[in-house]
Amino acid sequence: MYVIFCTCGQRISGQGPEEVTDALRAHVHEAHAHWGIPDQYLRDLRTTSARMAPWDGSATPLDGAPEIHPLTPARLVDFLRFFDRHAFMDNPLWAGCYCVHPHFAGSEAEWVQRPATQNREEKRELIRAGRARGYLAYVRGRPVAWCHAAPRPELPGLARMEEFRPTDGDQIGAIACFVVAAPYRRQGLARLMLEAACDGFRAEGLAIAEAYPSKEARSDAGAHRGPLDLYLTAGFRVHFEGRRFVVVRRSLVS
Repeated sequence: MYVIFCTCGQRISGQGPEEVTDALRAHVHEAHAHWGIPDQYLRDLRTTSARMAPWDGSATPLDGAPEIHPLTPARLVDFLRFFDRHAFMDNPLWAGCYCVHPHFAGSEAEWVQRPATQNREEKRELIRAGRARGYLAYVRGRPVAWCHAAPRPELPGLARMEEFRPTDGDQIGAIACFVVAAPYRRQGLARLMLEAACDGFRAEGLAIAEAYPSKEARSDAGAHRGPLDLYLTAGFRVHFEGRRFVVVRRSLVS
């Protein structure tokens, strides 16, 4: 049994990757034509899903203490292995992102036209150059989760959302998103990575950690910026409430 989800929360299951991928394509055509996803992208979902590790919908308990490490050029292979195989095993619609979306300064219409190969290569070069920031969570030496965290000026893509546009100085660290492999969710990995990100921001002299949880996430994908409760219980406070998102902040100054 294979299980995937549409980003709207619709669960789709089947006997193999081709069956569930074809069902996802049909669902998107029927329910989400307004998303404007190119037909070629949807046709390529079969190839995308085939390279992902299969998931049957079950959880995998953590069998060791997680380790959190900042992304460095030395961890390039681990990052690509995670995004190639595990990051979107339940959500092939987003498998082409490679967490380039926050870096991309163009429009959303331009973004949806970019092929996965372009995003993968661009992320590879950013990591090699030391210009990609974030944290990988490992269990028994294998990456199982990711948090994209960087100083706000390094993530121009955030400014595409009016609710996220900065109104003050540059001493802000942005928590852009979390990606936890489906079997390992709801076991505390996001919280560990959030604390690592805040510690990293503080160490480089940033004054504020900022994040952008959705107000109405209907799926794990919809909550990829982190759920509001995660931040509120970690000492963040609401800074601004927009139509679709809440901007939360935590002071890093003692």
